[in-house]
Amino acid sequence: MGTENTTHTATSTSYRQYMKFGVLGPVLVAHNGRRLPAGGPKQRTVLALLIARAGQPVSTEALMQGVYGDDAPPGSRRSVQTYISNLRGELGDVITATGSGYTLVAERSEVDAFIFEDMVNESTESADPETIANRLREALALWRGHPFADVDGMAELTTETARLNELRATALEERVAADLELGRHRDLVAELESLTEEYPLRERFRSQQMIALYRSSRQAEALRAYEKTRTYLVEEMGLDPSRELRDLEQRILEQDPTLAFETGPTVRRVAVLVADVADPRMLPNLNPGDRAELIRLQAEALSDATHDHDGTVFAQRGSAMYASFDDVEHAVGAASAAQETLGVMRHPMRMAISVGEVQVPQDGSVQGPPVTRAAQLVAAAHGGQVLLSIEANQALVDSGAPGWIVRSLGQHDVDGSGEPRAVYQLMVDGLPREFPPLRTELLPPPLPIEIRGLPGYELREQVGSGAFGVVHRAYQPSVGREVAIKIIKPEYANDPDFIRHFEVEAQLVARLEHPHIVPLHDYWRTPEGAYLVMRWLGGGTLSDKIAGRRLTVDETHTILADIGPALAFAHRRGVVHRDIKASNVLLDDQGGAYLSDFGIARDVVHDGAGSVTEDVRALAGLLRQCVGTTDEEAVDRLLETATASEHFPDVHAFITAWEEAVGAGDATSQAVGYTPTRNPYKGLSAFGELDAADFHGRDAEIEEIIATLSEHHLVAVVGPSGIGKSSVVRAGMIPALRSGAIPGSEQWLITDMLPGTYPYEELASALIRVATEMPDDLEDDLRRDARGLARSVKRYVPEGQTVLVIVDQFEELFTLTGEGERAAFLATLAAVVNDDRSNVRIVITIRADFFDRPLRFADLGEALRAGTVPISAPSDEALCAIVVEPAAGVGVNFEPGLVDHIIGDVKNQPGALPLLEFALTELFDQRDSDLLTLEAYLASGGVLGALGRRAETIYTSLGDAGRDTAREMFLRLVNVSEAGRDTRRHVRLSELERLGFADAVLRDVLDAFAEHRLVTFDRDPTTRGPTVEVAHEAILTEWPRLA
Repeated sequence: MGTENTTHTATSTSYRQYMKFGVLGPVLVAHNGRRLPAGGPKQRTVLALLIARAGQPVSTEALMQGVYGDDAPPGSRRSVQTYISNLRGELGDVITATGSGYTLVAERSEVDAFIFEDMVNESTESADPETIANRLREALALWRGHPFADVDGMAELTTETARLNELRATALEERVAADLELGRHRDLVAELESLTEEYPLRERFRSQQMIALYRSSRQAEALRAYEKTRTYLVEEMGLDPSRELRDLEQRILEQDPTLAFETGPTVRRVAVLVADVADPRMLPNLNPGDRAELIRLQAEALSDATHDHDGTVFAQRGSAMYASFDDVEHAVGAASAAQETLGVMRHPMRMAISVGEVQVPQDGSVQGPPVTRAAQLVAAAHGGQVLLSIEANQALVDSGAPGWIVRSLGQHDVDGSGEPRAVYQLMVDGLPREFPPLRTELLPPPLPIEIRGLPGYELREQVGSGAFGVVHRAYQPSVGREVAIKIIKPEYANDPDFIRHFEVEAQLVARLEHPHIVPLHDYWRTPEGAYLVMRWLGGGTLSDKIAGRRLTVDETHTILADIGPALAFAHRRGVVHRDIKASNVLLDDQGGAYLSDFGIARDVVHDGAGSVTEDVRALAGLLRQCVGTTDEEAVDRLLETATASEHFPDVHAFITAWEEAVGAGDATSQAVGYTPTRNPYKGLSAFGELDAADFHGRDAEIEEIIATLSEHHLVAVVGPSGIGKSSVVRAGMIPALRSGAIPGSEQWLITDMLPGTYPYEELASALIRVATEMPDDLEDDLRRDARGLARSVKRYVPEGQTVLVIVDQFEELFTLTGEGERAAFLATLAAVVNDDRSNVRIVITIRADFFDRPLRFADLGEALRAGTVPISAPSDEALCAIVVEPAAGVGVNFEPGLVDHIIGDVKNQPGALPLLEFALTELFDQRDSDLLTLEAYLASGGVLGALGRRAETIYTSLGDAGRDTAREMFLRLVNVSEAGRDTRRHVRLSELERLGFADAVLRDVLDAFAEHRLVTFDRDPTTRGPTVEVAHEAILTEWPRLA
């Protein structure tokens, strides 16, 4: 792709109206906003190679090399020519034959990688940090995924991918540097935590993180950040940090005054004017040159009018501009002048004005309610219309300024709060005075200062809003995908009931794997809000589709055929949607419909958890909204009945009646009626809170834990590896506490952690999940002295709430944590468990072969002895329940004699429970009926052979490159102990990616072992990046290659 700045002129073809070529993600081609088909993998590779060298000839031999490598089969030249012919049939003559090859003729403004490169280069020409930061944000927003994400182009594309990734990292560094210069250090801390993990060898990110932390009054954390880099470089690379980084550490130690950034925004009363194009939805369909020219002309007109009226343009976000004035008279004067100029050009803008107190930081931006109000108000305006808030109108009246005519438009709910407010219109000479009703379909433009520091994600434009929060398009660099992030407002996210239920409800929704339910990729909560990360779908919402028109009955049936089975599937999994409406049905580029936004936040505001029949009524109401009143009497009668009462008990009954009314056959109702039987066994994974219905055979142990916890502040659940400690706690103890097994325990706030290498960091992350105030320095508070945990809970957690902290795999303190850190952390725990007044309780799970270690710590030893609950091998009766009850719960039975055979295999076998669970999982997966047989059990290898056999089968199927990758991967996933106490460790996926294996090979290896539950995936609580872990330590002993 290179760095040439040559502009290539295309041949004359209808496709030249506006072509778009994308390689910053999956390869795409679009014409006037409509995506064109690019064919299968090999054809897409040919297209990618042409785009990578757009404007330059690419020989047929180079295309063959890119598609087939060095082993091009006979006929490959003819195949490449066929791919070219197919592409020309779809794209027109933008692909031309040149000598011995082909050329993709494209403007630089039509290739996203060229646009990105040019924008990065142009940003260096400015000396203004605000301009640099905004330009680089726009450039980075072009990325939809990893470059050439869906093709494999051998060396040619691998080299180009590496170059683009390097340019992206440089752009991130420069954007962060500009934001630091603007004083946005607090907003950058979370983002830089992720960037330093993603790029551990780029010391500039670490230095920027250290500066951001230091300027946020977090000197100790800044020094710990340096120590992390030093440790990594020494242990992984055998290198010391650079002199620049070492010097920065010394300057922080000495509190060098030149590192400081003087903050402290001023507060003053201003008038805020927001202006935007008449309809931002038409911008994507314009040629990039026309779009840029329109925005430039409007920005110039508003800038001149603002300057002439003593105002300041303080931000531009996309097509929207923000200006501030000392008084409302100057604001309305500027708005009137700009609209008059734009009216002559026939490009009037939407405008809105509000007045109030704002904060003005040193970077010159303006923050406060008037900015938000004006942005919300401008979304309701039409082109050429100037709206005033009630505050702006009152200020104009109070000023007594003559010459202005203002008209009341009545009261309107422009901010979605449900509380109408008075809205006024400024009459501008030369422009229409009558406009249609205020708009409700457009979103407010992006605010000048938005949430930027989400860990692991780059937040982009707002795409939705509602009573509970807003939705943003975003990008997840560690995975290379676009996502949608719903941000639930703090006033809901900080409700104690919401805190108690959020994670378990989110987990339940995340388990809904259905083709037409938008998957929930990630979720977390802090005092600043709750965050739900979902798949990004580019087709808008059903609300957009039905705006201004009704759907036909056939179109509506197509929508129902997608979301009806999805809703029924959710109901069968015990999940009620609670918020079915057109804006919660998302569409893909092909018009497919997907159910989204299950009502996780709604219980805080509305009484009751919702019901299946309420969902059915809402679904019928949605169909009524789609079709309106039809000419088909049966359809109208059905929808009237379904929306007026709880006539239909479930989705299946309603869809059956719908199909009869429209004469559509029974394909949809049959799809609703079938749900594959879920596997109730968990492989090597621990049972979780949601698995309580499948967890059996441990009632006595659960009762003992509850009884001990009711009397003591510390409970240690102790047992050998593989005995099921974590499962007893998560699937047994927690549900019991939620049900009030201890008086008042249903009101407890429960959080959990693994100690890892940095236990205080993990503890801070665990506490933030249940806190209602966002501390800047929680980790420092925890470390300050032994009372740190008690003090932090009192300060940041809702008053009077009992907090239960579960520390799973407590042995990590003795395998991963340094001695000094371990001693301090044990002292912190001892301080709370030995204080009878403390509202903190601790439950730990620890392997029996490590239990002597914490007992040696005098301040904790007595509490451990009093609160120990041993977990031993289950009795025959309990084993029978473990084997039989989960299958019985989903209607599957065992052949006579099989249960006794299985128990005989397990009995008196140390550490056999995970092997039992894995064997049952394999047996259930491979069944061909609802009867599990002895023959199938023996064929799988049984309890003692299934795990090792499955691991070896996967390994031998991988191929040479895959086997090499698997060996290195498992070395990273195990902590090897000279004493023979090998333990698993969870590692970030980025650490495995840095081993140098081909991305596709690593992905295939992980998928193969994950498919059979031998490795599991999670998210790092700090960076939100994916992590990998061996599912259970049993694999370390049962698979001979690891034993």
